[in-house]
Amino acid sequence: MESSSPQSIHILLFIEWLSLTLQEQKAELDAYVLIGLYEPTWVVDWLAERYPVLSPPDATEPERQLLLSGFEALIDPLRRQ
Repeated sequence: MESSSPQSIHILLFIEWLSLTLQEQKAELDAYVLIGLYEPTWVVDWLAERYPVLSPPDATEPERQLLLSGFEALIDPLRRQ
């Protein structure tokens, strides 16, 4: 796989995201929401609909579960906004 292929970039971003602490992930998501391009509810819906494709095909089940549990923890407060 070429290092700049979409698949390799997807894997790199996935690994990078999972390596962040939950606090760092929250800061990233907060910064995205604060830009103001999208309402928090839209971000919640987008993440909920696209979770299955956010994990690369080669991701292990524990990695997928880590991503899902992190997203659930991050978007729960956004749901209440």
